[in-house]
Amino acid sequence: MSTRAVSSHHQNERLEQSQDADGRKRRGALAPRALVIGLLCAALLCAVTPYTDVFLMGSELVGCHFPLGAMCLLFIVALVARFIGRLRNGPSPLSPQDLAFVFCIMLVAAGLPTWGLMCYMLPAMTCWSYYATPENRWEAIYHKYLPDWFVPKDASVITQFYEGGAAGGRVPWDAWVGPLILWLAFALVLYAVMLCVATVVRKQWIEREHLTFPIVELPVGIITGRERASGSPLLRNWALWIGAGIPGLVHSLNSLHVYWPHLPQWQIHQQTFPQNPLPRPWQYFRLRWSIFFSVIGFGYFLTTDVSFGLWFFYIFDRIQCTVAEALGVYPQYKRVTEAQYIGAFLAVVGIGVWVARGQLRAMMSAVLGPSDSADDRDDPLPWRVAMMGLVVCCVLFVLLAMTAGVRLPIALFVYVWFLIICWGMARIVSETGLLFAKATQMMPTKTLDPLLGTKRLTGPDVAITYSLQYVHMYDLKSFLMPAITHSLKIGHETNLVTRHLTGAMVAGILLGIGVSLYSTMRLIYAKGALALSPWFFQRGPSWHFGVIATLLSNRTPTDFGRLGALAAGAAFTLMLALMRHRFLWWPFHPIGYVLAYSSETRRAWFPFFVGWLCKVLITRYGSGRAYQSLRPLFLGLVLGEYLVCAFWLIIAAATGTFGHKIFP
Repeated sequence: MSTRAVSSHHQNERLEQSQDADGRKRRGALAPRALVIGLLCAALLCAVTPYTDVFLMGSELVGCHFPLGAMCLLFIVALVARFIGRLRNGPSPLSPQDLAFVFCIMLVAAGLPTWGLMCYMLPAMTCWSYYATPENRWEAIYHKYLPDWFVPKDASVITQFYEGGAAGGRVPWDAWVGPLILWLAFALVLYAVMLCVATVVRKQWIEREHLTFPIVELPVGIITGRERASGSPLLRNWALWIGAGIPGLVHSLNSLHVYWPHLPQWQIHQQTFPQNPLPRPWQYFRLRWSIFFSVIGFGYFLTTDVSFGLWFFYIFDRIQCTVAEALGVYPQYKRVTEAQYIGAFLAVVGIGVWVARGQLRAMMSAVLGPSDSADDRDDPLPWRVAMMGLVVCCVLFVLLAMTAGVRLPIALFVYVWFLIICWGMARIVSETGLLFAKATQMMPTKTLDPLLGTKRLTGPDVAITYSLQYVHMYDLKSFLMPAITHSLKIGHETNLVTRHLTGAMVAGILLGIGVSLYSTMRLIYAKGALALSPWFFQRGPSWHFGVIATLLSNRTPTDFGRLGALAAGAAFTLMLALMRHRFLWWPFHPIGYVLAYSSETRRAWFPFFVGWLCKVLITRYGSGRAYQSLRPLFLGLVLGEYLVCAFWLIIAAATGTFGHKIFP
């Protein structure tokens, strides 16, 4: 038997493990080697990401729900492990279950240095002071509502934060300890909430509804060495490497143009069609389009109603704008349009809760009944622990918020709203695979403002709530909740012990917070925040906290127009869901409508259209076999885009090239 055949035979033996007496496959336990390798890779990712993403501002290691850094490290670890096994003429030293643990640890830790926590939390603690001027009057309007222990108060510490110059990047930790403890306490409570919510939805989404989770297609293929649907060897499939070669060629050509401008390039990002401006009211049909090969790849694995909805409802949003402009009511429409998508998001979550009512009823019965009545051995937490955890986390969150000055009803509202965001975002990413999915319309104050009016909110209600939502409920491109649910799906596909996976994820999160905080603060105090990403440290915080100051100085009443738009958006979404439930031919998925407002959908609508079109043409004029045989080709589009981005990111870091961004 050849070396390759021996290695493949051992891999199959280790993946298809022996069965217990009850017929269930014996699950893969967390091995010390997998935990150590996973934590080392997570620490490396969290240490390097601030430099690459925030200082070099090139292709982001962590800029979406399927982080570039985690995927490429998984690919390297898997190749090295299999190479070592081949040298020893035996199995790989890392089983598929080991690789799954390693990837899941990286996945949950990856977002913490930038979008997921640090690059929003640290500016939120400092911008109120540095950007205060006599003109914006932040000093008089905003500062009085911030407790002394909530933010650093030493002006020299904050100035050095933005302007740099600290010797060796020395961080004045003494001035930061107190505020960091409070802000990280908020973060840990909310992360615990996510684990509890993931326990609630895991069985319903993975075992009952069988959501597609398109993002896991490639990592599961790398982990097992086999294409998920057909079971054929993935890395030896010619279609995979043909697909990988397409983005590799295009992005390499464009990257060479960056270093040698006389070489040609192919512009595939932020293009417009038509190129010339259109007259009113048709200007909203001057569409921006980009080509993201990985989005095309993931779009191929979606059901056609989901992928159709993702691009169709973007066009539908443009139609609404055009009609409003033609009728001369666009300013009024613009004021309320965001509210319709809040209603749509709420409706999607409400539908999900209704569909899962059987699972929720079973969980409540198990919690209130005998301790051995729960069928929760495959869930990340025991059901009783998860339900009690949600209550305990609610108490802790409310106490922390009230300590900062937020009133009890507002704190409870924000906590419940966070639960809604967790459920909705995880559902959206699991069902659509939209790498850049976020829901900026779902910040709690965007519902509190029209519902109560800022006249009924106190200064701390506005100041503290806006500060917290900016960090945890605003720009959710690296939100932890989808990472947790996707890790659970990977654990299900690779047959992991789920409780071991939970422990590994918790370890990855805690280590990621520590390493991310240290590496980000060292970079900031060495370079100065003003030399880093303008979005994180200048435009973003200045805009957001400027909104807070405006709300505090200009109090508004209840806005019934926006509440009406919210109700209309919810009703339209419920209609879409009802029609989809009643008629098999109904092509409009409500999730597409929820995402139509997002700025990220404006970037991704065209590649989703291409992915949808490819799948429709292949299944209609080819066959089911043709669709299956081309799956590796579309996985190759994802793998190729990620690998070529990593290659040119290394080149950029070695040459000190700033701003060369391929993806996302």
